[in-house]
Amino acid sequence: MRKAVLNRGVSVVVLPGDVALKPAPEGATSHWYHAPQPVVTPEEEELRKLAQLLRYSSNIALMCGSGCAGAHKELVEFAGKIKAPIVHALRGKEHVEYDNPYDVGMTGLIGFSSGFHTMMNADTFSATRYSVPLPRLLPDRCQNHSD
Repeated sequence: MRKAVLNRGVSVVVLPGDVALKPAPEGATSHWYHAPQPVVTPEEEELRKLAQLLRYSSNIALMCGSGCAGAHKELVEFAGKIKAPIVHALRGKEHVEYDNPYDVGMTGLIGFSSGFHTMMNADTFSATRYSVPLPRLLPDRCQNHSD
């Protein structure tokens, strides 16, 4: 249950039948702790390296996963500035795809060919909070930056 609360996910609580059928004690209250979400920030040197890589790239593609939750506006603005298509992962779909003119679809085993072709044609590929190992999927000529 702790992990479900911290990750804002779901949990299953199993109670014995005799306990589940009893009424709640008078005056019982629930206590809910809203865990703060951590902010992850890359080191300045990593940001400089990525900026340099993007500055000299001619065909950039972005792969975005669930780690982009809460950053939709910034992600779309960034893609617009660098003129990069965005391929999204299944877990990133709900955070990336909507109202996004740069989204070219999902990739992976249940993805679309548009996402795969975008990855294959990029000379620079930046994977943001995407949990599947990518190097084996990318062409050898592609520079890969993953966080």
